[in-house]
Amino acid sequence: MSDARIQYIQQKLEQGLDGWDFAPSVETLLSGTRGRQVTDEFFKSDGPPKLLFFCQEATGSSKAKLQFSTGREEALTGKCMFFTRINPKGVDVKSVETDILYGEIMGSALNSFQLVIDECLKPALEAQENWGKCKEESVSHFLTYMGKFTDLLTEAVHSLSGGIELQMPDEKYDRIAPTQSAFAKAAVDSEVVSHFETIVEKWSSQTEVLLEEKQAAPKDADDSGPDTEFEYWRTRMAKFNNVAEQLKKPQARVVIAVLTTSKSKVLRRWKNCDNGITDALNEAKDNVK
Repeated sequence: MSDARIQYIQQKLEQGLDGWDFAPSVETLLSGTRGRQVTDEFFKSDGPPKLLFFCQEATGSSKAKLQFSTGREEALTGKCMFFTRINPKGVDVKSVETDILYGEIMGSALNSFQLVIDECLKPALEAQENWGKCKEESVSHFLTYMGKFTDLLTEAVHSLSGGIELQMPDEKYDRIAPTQSAFAKAAVDSEVVSHFETIVEKWSSQTEVLLEEKQAAPKDADDSGPDTEFEYWRTRMAKFNNVAEQLKKPQARVVIAVLTTSKSKVLRRWKNCDNGITDALNEAKDNVK
């Protein structure tokens, strides 16, 4: 791998994953066909401005999986290493270290963002004395809203921590294309149907627990008030919205499509849960307005 730009990325990834047990190796990932295509596009001036790598637990494997990511296919549960192109002319072999910025995120991206805001930016801004020509009143308003934004992020992290994580199919089933013909073929494969039915049964059990979860009724609590009730419904909205977003994943859609095609009996129970999620989410949204 003679390209200095690839060598730089490989070095950063290997340093960031020092001590991790993962596969494939950094060199294998970068030297593959997709690896060359993704990095070549990133180096171009009109290419994607960022390059993401996820390394996290893989279903059915004792090792973590290292992979390229857009940040949209799956939630971050392990470690994200990112490169951002800051040179509008592209990444040059001779200036790769100044053309690219590197960073890392561990676990929840929202949690990491909240920590940066709360522990770095907010204290730094509050300690700043020279605001140039900005009026004192404007500075005060800005810092007030900064504080409210930080509080909102903290509440969001707290709310989502109580949600559920829906299991997705094993990686080998990613080969099932999102087409009716592919669904029909998978629907007569007993191994596929059995695996998907097990997953949906788990979804149903998890969702039923969430739907039946009885928190202290805000109106009956001794210290209840408008803020208490608002927080109650906002927390519920975050939990059910989290589940709804997971069900929009391509893998989840394939599971339901295949079982629908096979006329699986487990869907009867799941449909009740799915309707319950929709009703609970709408109820929470109505009370947060």
